[in-house]
Amino acid sequence: MEIIHFHFEELVSTNDWAKEQINTFDQKRLTVITADKQIRARGQYGRTWISPEKCNLTASFCFFLKGSDGIAMTHLMALSLIKMLEKRGVHARIKWPNDLLVEGKKIAGILGETIPLSGQIAIIVGVGLNINVDQEVLKTIDQPATSLLLETGKRMDIQEILRELEEQFATSLETYQKEGFAPFETSFHHYLLPRK
Repeated sequence: MEIIHFHFEELVSTNDWAKEQINTFDQKRLTVITADKQIRARGQYGRTWISPEKCNLTASFCFFLKGSDGIAMTHLMALSLIKMLEKRGVHARIKWPNDLLVEGKKIAGILGETIPLSGQIAIIVGVGLNINVDQEVLKTIDQPATSLLLETGKRMDIQEILRELEEQFATSLETYQKEGFAPFETSFHHYLLPRK
């Protein structure tokens, strides 16, 4: 699957920009929007995502499907993130519906949005992944949080992580388009934390 990129130094929100531009995107390709800084990044229930400039991955993945359960796309992204993290020795679990935790601390959040269009659905999957954010910043977050830096002791190349995530998600999306969510069901439930 071909990937189209849009990168900005600053945006209010990559998901908001994607929604504004959705009618201009190529419906046969995966469009990925990234920003060094988001002014009002948000997560589930309108919570603010704290992300210092050029420290983390903030991106929106946009694509079109004939019919889809939007929540399945956030699950697909969660599994793609988990595979990418495991390559770096970091083991995350999924907290329903859309957070990734490492030993109870949030490392990533996913926000899926759907827009009905003529004959199909536009899907925007926003991703926030803590990469190079340090302990001092993490302490300011209103819930336990961690980052790749804290978990590995190493600073990581954000672009390299983005490329890996894009490849993993694009491959998974192609499988989903052919076979639905069935090939991912077992893996998803393996990583899903029990609901409290």
